[in-house]
Amino acid sequence: MTRGLGASFAALLFLRFTDMRTSFTKRMKTWRGLVWLGAMLLAATGSWAQAPAWQQALAASNHGANDGTTTVRATAVDAAGNVLVTGSLKGNVTFGNTHLTVGAPGMFVAKWNTALGDWVWAVSATGTGTLTNATITSTAIAVSGTNVYVAGSFDSRYGATVAGTTLVGAGGSDIFLAKFVDNGTSVGNGWAIREGGTGADYLSDLAATGSTVYATGSVSSSRP
Repeated sequence: MTRGLGASFAALLFLRFTDMRTSFTKRMKTWRGLVWLGAMLLAATGSWAQAPAWQQALAASNHGANDGTTTVRATAVDAAGNVLVTGSLKGNVTFGNTHLTVGAPGMFVAKWNTALGDWVWAVSATGTGTLTNATITSTAIAVSGTNVYVAGSFDSRYGATVAGTTLVGAGGSDIFLAKFVDNGTSVGNGWAIREGGTGADYLSDLAATGSTVYATGSVSSSRP
């Protein structure tokens, strides 16, 4: 799960979280990255003795007079080969038949069904209030069965609403971990939790197995 080193002033962080909320242990790390919104599929056949060819490129569409912007920050693949993506969102964007609108910079999660060749659901989350600096962004995603786990950070001065749960921060930027439920062609809310102190705290990568979620990130808060 190691993707690189974070800022030198930040401590390293490693989190192990159980979905049943029976354990939450800490330790550490960080990574950041962003790419344009799209999923590019490589050919799955052959021995790959030579470089494989790109098979498809796709993107969410802008919508309306105030075109939106999106940035994919993480992807995951479920057991059926469908692609889950998450990242930042601002304005108006359409994924398949789902239209998302956010004012302040927010986050999104969307599912690309490889059998249908289309987006089948998408959901967004925003900071609490309408201020343009009430931001939230997701930087990591992991899938275990029908559970889709997403993590990131939000401006804790304004809080955030993720997966139907309102989060109140402690100061600076706080981390969040949220669970969505993939119902096939629709998505449901699971839960969301926050962690962090008065400094700048971030989550940057996730892995999930069964009901256990592993997270990495960085902290600069004094909170133990």
